[in-house]
Amino acid sequence: MLRRRADCGELVQLHGHYYARAVYWETLGMGEQYRHVIRSHAVLQPNWVFCDMTAAAMHGLAVGPADTMALAENTASPDGPDSTAPSHAKLRAESWHGAGSRRRAESRCSAESPAALPQHMNQLHVTTTRNGRARDCESIKYHYACALRYETVDGVKVTGLRQTLFDCARHHELNDALPVIKSALHGGFVAQADLANDFDTLPGRHRAHALSVLLHAI
Repeated sequence: MLRRRADCGELVQLHGHYYARAVYWETLGMGEQYRHVIRSHAVLQPNWVFCDMTAAAMHGLAVGPADTMALAENTASPDGPDSTAPSHAKLRAESWHGAGSRRRAESRCSAESPAALPQHMNQLHVTTTRNGRARDCESIKYHYACALRYETVDGVKVTGLRQTLFDCARHHELNDALPVIKSALHGGFVAQADLANDFDTLPGRHRAHALSVLLHAI
């Protein structure tokens, strides 16, 4: 019944067995569509703890093209934060990579055309322990953690904000990770110095890449 309604265009099929009314779905931006999918999975899988880009979306950070465009407009505003001001976080990040690295990476980032739908928005990121024996599939990517620490945002279990930012910065390419980190800094979610300290001390691989992303965000 639902499949026939989807074939007729009345419904849209999302991530397997989920459906939404097409008229309503088309009014949503990509970021809000992604959050709807997350909340639907959370209802059927209440023990799941979402992480990485999925947690970033629930924290209200910029994860989709529309979010990124809004962030760019806010950043360009004369009333926005002064990105040229020196900061503890900037000095910390440049100690790893140097200012020249920042300019080269920014040039690459601006020259590349963003995809219509980022790959990370085609997946849900879920954290699990080694005992979970989880296996990735097309729409679910599992990330192993020593312990499942979480907070609840809009009824969804997600990793804490700072852990989420660190995971996004170290797991994703600059084009995808940069809007997330920028939205956290410019939106007042976290201070630059605190985030730099987190990136230096939180456990996990690819720390240098995470600090490089932070360097370009400040």
